[in-house]
Amino acid sequence: MGGTFVTNPSDQPGFYGQQPGQGTPPGGFGQPAPGTPPGGYDHPPYPQAGYPQQPGYPAQPGYPGQPGYGQPGQPGYGQQPGYPAPPAGLQYRAGGIYTEIPNLGTVPIASMGNRFLARLLDGLIVGVVAWLVSQLVGGLFAVGIAAKADQIQRTGAPPTELLPQIFGAIFMSIIAALVVTAAYEVTMIALTGATVGKLAAGVKVVSESTGQVPGWGSAFARWGTMSGPSIVPCLGWIVTFIVEISPFFDEQRRQGWHDRAAHTVVISTR
Repeated sequence: MGGTFVTNPSDQPGFYGQQPGQGTPPGGFGQPAPGTPPGGYDHPPYPQAGYPQQPGYPAQPGYPGQPGYGQPGQPGYGQQPGYPAPPAGLQYRAGGIYTEIPNLGTVPIASMGNRFLARLLDGLIVGVVAWLVSQLVGGLFAVGIAAKADQIQRTGAPPTELLPQIFGAIFMSIIAALVVTAAYEVTMIALTGATVGKLAAGVKVVSESTGQVPGWGSAFARWGTMSGPSIVPCLGWIVTFIVEISPFFDEQRRQGWHDRAAHTVVISTR
């Protein structure tokens, strides 16, 4: 019929805004890039390694130019900023426990080894005296017990009548030993803060609120809490032993139950 047969409408001028005479757009403009799979990507391609760091993103520690962990200029994991440094010249000894006491400043807490040594020496000193006194008291009661036994033998009374005197002798011997111990320890702690054993071991008892010697009230409360239960046979000595080792229960200031009752602290003088 003399007309032109159109095979592709997009090749004709004016199709979808194409101007006459423009022809096909150059490669890369609206055309798939070389290597693109048929149908195109269903998402933008991911960036490849080696691309430069994008502006606006902070650099990570350890990259060139940035200080890493442990390098100069960065705080480490030791002492944190803002925490006070230990006093100049402070050295650790006797377990390394120090405490602040009014009027004394920073003082070392007595070690359990020195406290045990002081208790051992005091036990030897006062133990001998207490034993002599208890034997004297027991001897006085023994005279009465012997007279009572002779009377029982002559009258034929049951021997059980001796039991009150025997138990009385034992009880008074214990009381005599406690009186000697109390007189020794309470007097020396109240006046000087240390017994002979504590002086030899280099420890001292002070008031936790004033730093001075405890005084009579605190000294008696301290001794009574520790040695008072021993007046009860058997069970009392177990309680006394627990009180004596109670400083092990306090990791901060090694205050035993007797120290807490008297508001005292045992410090090292060496």
